Amino acid sequence: MLSSIARSLSILPAVDCVYDKAKYVFAIELPGAKKDDILLHAENNQISVEAKKDNPFKDLKVSQSDRLYGNYEVVCSVPSDADMEAINAAFADGVLTLTVPKSTKKQVKINIA
Repeated sequence: MLSSIARSLSILPAVDCVYDKAKYVFAIELPGAKKDDILLHAENNQISVEAKKDNPFKDLKVSQSDRLYGNYEVVCSVPSDADMEAINAAFADGVLTLTVPKSTKKQVKINIA
C-alpha cells in the first residue's frame, strides 16, 4: 500500500508516439480523468498535458488502496517538422489522442551570390 505522500505526487501516464509520412500521433493513457479536467498547452515543439483523477472514495475510511489518484503530468516533445498550429485532440475510453500533422512547408533553397 502506498503512503499518502506517494499518492499526492504527479502520475506519469503511459504514452505511445507513432508516425507516418503525414502525421505524428500521441496516445496518452489517462484512466479515470474527465475530458473537462484535461489541460493542453503547445509551444516550442512541446505539448504539455495535465489532468486529474479524483478519488471517488475520499470521504470513506481506507482498508486497502492500490490505485493512484491525483494529477497526471507529461510533456511530449514533437519533431521540428510538425505543424503545431494544427493539433487535433480527442478523448475516448481514458485515452487522449493527439494528432499533429507534419508541416507541408518546403525548404527554400538559398542561392549564394
